[in-house]
Amino acid sequence: VQEMENVLIRPASPEDAPSILWMIQLIAEYEKEPYEPKLTRKEFLRDGFGEEKYFSALVVELKTGIPLVEEERRNSSTEMPSSSMERNERLIGYVLYFSRYSSWRGRMLHIEDLFVKEPYRGNGIGSQLMKECAKVAMSRGCHRMSWEVLDWNVDAIRLYKRIGGTLVHDWLCVRLVEDDLKRFAAAETNQTGTMLADVMIREANAADVPSLLWLRLRDAVARAATLDSEHHE
Repeated sequence: VQEMENVLIRPASPEDAPSILWMIQLIAEYEKEPYEPKLTRKEFLRDGFGEEKYFSALVVELKTGIPLVEEERRNSSTEMPSSSMERNERLIGYVLYFSRYSSWRGRMLHIEDLFVKEPYRGNGIGSQLMKECAKVAMSRGCHRMSWEVLDWNVDAIRLYKRIGGTLVHDWLCVRLVEDDLKRFAAAETNQTGTMLADVMIREANAADVPSLLWLRLRDAVARAATLDSEHHE
């Protein structure tokens, strides 16, 4: 639990689900994709607070006695996925994160969402949320913390640069979503490959580690050679 002058940053609880889902919808509207959120409360509770956790979250809560900003009272009546009676209007932000793994660096932490309600921005809350995630990353032995940002979100980009973040311009985000994912998973094996009948794909085990590291090194060397070649063309 991290205290600031007027707010408390604490781990999210199941009771916070309606408020977080509401803020997820606010993010979607800000990013001009209001109909994209499909996550249900049941799924959210299962994946964040069930036996097999897929993510963790921190919430920002106004301390007792600190009044809500007037604009927030007006916006709180907006029609959203959860009932206004279920939401805690004193929750004004959150961050959602989970573990990832890099074959170059090892353990890493990925931030999926970082959000502070508009009336409360510019007070260092976003920076503090990032710092709390950095502390989690260090406690887990991570070597990297990553997240994504829309190229037009200049305020967020300014924040990330200020805390030392590096924008990676030569990588693209690739997704398989819903029907495309199902279709690809169920499709027949690609017939263009001639060796598939002669190999076995299995889960790696500890004995495979030297081979995996060698393959990773070969890949890195090949990438470096390609970049060097492109540089001299």
